[in-house]
Amino acid sequence: MKAWYSGDWRFRRKVLRVGKANMAEECRLGIEPGDTFEYTYGMPAGSCPTSFLNLFSVLEVIRGEGDLRTLGAGSPYQTVFLCPEGAVLFQVAGERVAAG
Repeated sequence: MKAWYSGDWRFRRKVLRVGKANMAEECRLGIEPGDTFEYTYGMPAGSCPTSFLNLFSVLEVIRGEGDLRTLGAGSPYQTVFLCPEGAVLFQVAGERVAAG
């Protein structure tokens, strides 16, 4: 693979809660509260593929410089979302990367 595009945005996804007891055993991947994933365009290793179903539209709003507040978020480039299995609550935030 020849990665040539670094991306205009950097994303940080943090795990806020896992299941009802906040235990890694409540997630099929063993994701734990406090786990953080940082990336630009591609998804990082160890990232949950199922959560990407809900994450994709959020990332596209941010990449398009839209405003997540129109979707109920409290900030234009930050929101929380639940994985489709209902096990993990994530916070995702986007930050514009300086050109150069």
